[in-house]
Amino acid sequence: MSKLGLALPFLLLPLFSLAQMPAYAPDRLIVKLAENVLELSERKRDIHKFSIAEIDRRNKRNGFVRAVRLYKGDILSKAKKGVDDLSRIYVMHFSKELLMNEVIESYKATGYFEFVEPDYIGSAFGMASDTFPNDTYFNRQWYLYNDSTFSLSTATLDADIDMELAWLIEKGKKSVVLAILDSGTRLDHPEFEGRLWVNKAEIPGNGKDDDHNGYPDDVNGYDFAYGDGDPDDDNGHGTAVAGVAAANGNNSMGYAGVDWNCQIMSCKVLEADGYGYYSVWIEAIYYAVDHGAHVINMSLGGESSSLAMAQAIEYAEANLVMVIASMGNEGTGKVNYPAVINNVIAVGSTDSDDRRSTSFLGSSEGSNYGNHIDLVAPGNYIYILHNVNPYYFDSYWAGTSFSTPLVSGVATLLKAQDPTRTPADIRYILRTTSEDLVGKPGEDTPGWDQYYGYGRLNANRALSVFTSQTRTLPENVKVFPNPTTADFKVVYRLFSDSDIQIRFYDRMGRLIRQPTYFYNMKIGTYSHNFSLNNVPGGVYYMKFEREDGGSTHKIMVP
Repeated sequence: MSKLGLALPFLLLPLFSLAQMPAYAPDRLIVKLAENVLELSERKRDIHKFSIAEIDRRNKRNGFVRAVRLYKGDILSKAKKGVDDLSRIYVMHFSKELLMNEVIESYKATGYFEFVEPDYIGSAFGMASDTFPNDTYFNRQWYLYNDSTFSLSTATLDADIDMELAWLIEKGKKSVVLAILDSGTRLDHPEFEGRLWVNKAEIPGNGKDDDHNGYPDDVNGYDFAYGDGDPDDDNGHGTAVAGVAAANGNNSMGYAGVDWNCQIMSCKVLEADGYGYYSVWIEAIYYAVDHGAHVINMSLGGESSSLAMAQAIEYAEANLVMVIASMGNEGTGKVNYPAVINNVIAVGSTDSDDRRSTSFLGSSEGSNYGNHIDLVAPGNYIYILHNVNPYYFDSYWAGTSFSTPLVSGVATLLKAQDPTRTPADIRYILRTTSEDLVGKPGEDTPGWDQYYGYGRLNANRALSVFTSQTRTLPENVKVFPNPTTADFKVVYRLFSDSDIQIRFYDRMGRLIRQPTYFYNMKIGTYSHNFSLNNVPGGVYYMKFEREDGGSTHKIMVP
């Protein structure tokens, strides 16, 4: 097939020489009834109906099942103090996942509760088990966790997306669908086991269009490039991209993707030679939107503008589907589509030293820049999954093709964390939580610039926004200087009175400094001095905790 009129995916050639736990229970709340509700509840161990109109209306809407009192002792006993207070604390059980912040505020507004909060999940604080997956080659994934030991290129400590901290907050949910518009996906790859999107209305392999959607046998997606129901990968690019975004994590093999639980919809829009027509891409966008995708990853692009493609992007936006695309790899200000189209998140790439990417294939290859760039993400020396041999893990690629699925993976995590988020919400979070001033001076200037956009992707900062309306947000806690060689300050802002606890751990989760407590802290800004003298160089973690939440922060010791 002639390549005239075709568009090229943003890839560079490979070198061949070389358990889900959400932040809280999605279907439960811990509540304390206000004193005036005590008699109405009759101090029962189980409540199946509150008989309070405002509460019961909300319960019906939210799928309420029952409320179980946490304190199981004798509430009439006079021998123990505080029992009367404990008798008003319940766990409310629901039959479906809740829109957590919205539901909490709704119950609070009744005035019948002293407090309403999620049933949070905690664990022993061990960084090795809680945040670092057991995938065989995770140590190669510098872009997720960079301890400056990566050997193939100059590596700078913490030039990564802080994924090991982000996984403490969210690892993804099966309810979120990520459409990969690319060269297809190796459907039977073990790193995608249990992860493929399934069209339940289609009967596999019968050659019929069972659901009458115009696409016979579209069980896991569709091959738009060749017009059949087998979107398997005959090029390699699509499998690599899908793996960066969504390979199974903590499964004792290969690599960890950003999102460990989302469904992968395979939309093959590139032919075996890596080229594809705009018409095919546009058709696939419409398909992905109509079949339940939440995020569309397009690690590809073309030079020619297209009103038809722009209209397809508008359709996605109108139906609350986010499109994320690559800037391109010419190392120039060249414009590519769909990255330049309005409402598309346009992604550039960085190296392991946080500089704008210059590919290992040559100085003429590197991350594009321009007035439409939103942010950058790591995109050089990215180890990938193989489409031919699913047990071969020694290939690495480069290009904005591989920075883009990092952003897409974080976008699906943000959607999993709060299903009510719109594409506009997610764009705002990705832009405002990106790390600024990490790259080459003169290019990465304060605020938005044409080389780094709003900055380098930071998954932890993105997922730490709005996780709870009362949580201490990471941007309100700072460590100066960081990296630090000796003494440093912890500066934070309190918006309500609270007790504070600060603890320090090494990477293995071992407590290296006894907790420091600050009691009865009032609203205001505070600064405390600390020291990590006599510890080896490396990465350490500070846990900042207050009464209603907290956050974890990385500290670098050179």
